[in-house]
Amino acid sequence: MSALTLFADTVGNGPRINATFHAAFTYDVDTRLAALKGRAIILATQSSLLEPSRRAARLIQEAELLEVPEIQGSVLNQNAKRTAKAVLAAMA
Repeated sequence: MSALTLFADTVGNGPRINATFHAAFTYDVDTRLAALKGRAIILATQSSLLEPSRRAARLIQEAELLEVPEIQGSVLNQNAKRTAKAVLAAMA
């Protein structure tokens, strides 16, 4: 079970039902991304995360933006082999 699933199960329908929304919408992602150190490969595909991925790559100091427009849909479930190939090529 993932950490997100455990968190969602914990807040459930109880008094902290809106905790997940509060966490998502008040987290200072720009500051956190800008503080990251070390190389990062940001994979950007044809999905709803394309623009957020580009933004993350601009914020992380040593980020390399890897745009793979031919990957659509689920990056890890439906396109795992193509995703792995693109990441390994970027790391070479």
